[in-house]
Amino acid sequence: GLYPQTIKEEDVKILSFKDGYYLGSDNEYYVLSKAKPFGKYFFSNQLEIEADKEYYFKVEPIKWKVLEVQGDLAFLFSESILDHHNFDSLSNDYDKSSIRKWLNNEFFLKAFSEEEKRIIQTTNVDNSYTSVNDIYNPHVCSNTKDKIFLLSAKEITNQAYGYSTSINGDYARRKKNSDYAKANYAYEDKDNGYGCYWLRSACSSNKAARIFSYGNYEHFYASSDCIGIAPCMWVKFK
Repeated sequence: GLYPQTIKEEDVKILSFKDGYYLGSDNEYYVLSKAKPFGKYFFSNQLEIEADKEYYFKVEPIKWKVLEVQGDLAFLFSESILDHHNFDSLSNDYDKSSIRKWLNNEFFLKAFSEEEKRIIQTTNVDNSYTSVNDIYNPHVCSNTKDKIFLLSAKEITNQAYGYSTSINGDYARRKKNSDYAKANYAYEDKDNGYGCYWLRSACSSNKAARIFSYGNYEHFYASSDCIGIAPCMWVKFK
């Protein structure tokens, strides 16, 4: 998959526009986006992000971590925070959430080629009590069938995936924002440079689970717009 990520280098010139993308003098494709940073942030090239200023971002391959392999299938998890979105403006029901719709429509259509879409599997996504590690959680929702989804509380505490079973800080769960995400309102911790991202697990009234910048699992308001997105999916090897 491809997604806007890194700020354009200053010596790269934009040459033309076609099919929604700009072609740079480095023969790479770019998108143009007006910055709306959450705070006083800096791009990876140390340039301060100016609100309401337009920047070009290179469209680059998404880097994936392989969490699991089953036969000819692989479970992939984005290594960085690619964008931001609220969980939902009204509720924390993942089945009906706006973040689920965004992942399986706008993101899926934008990020993947037709060939890639064919190998991305429709997954029976577990949203049960087991998935949230809490048999008394009253906020679980129906299971879903999705191409792209978010990790659950159970998956992000799975030792087999390289994560701590504790909800406390875990370096392996930390993720950094892409330049594109950071310029588009994704939160970044100024002390350690890491962002935070949603899980699909509802956890309390009007709140869903997220991984904070220290790799800790916590609850946060579902309507918050500054939380990042790190998608996952099952794909079939060619």
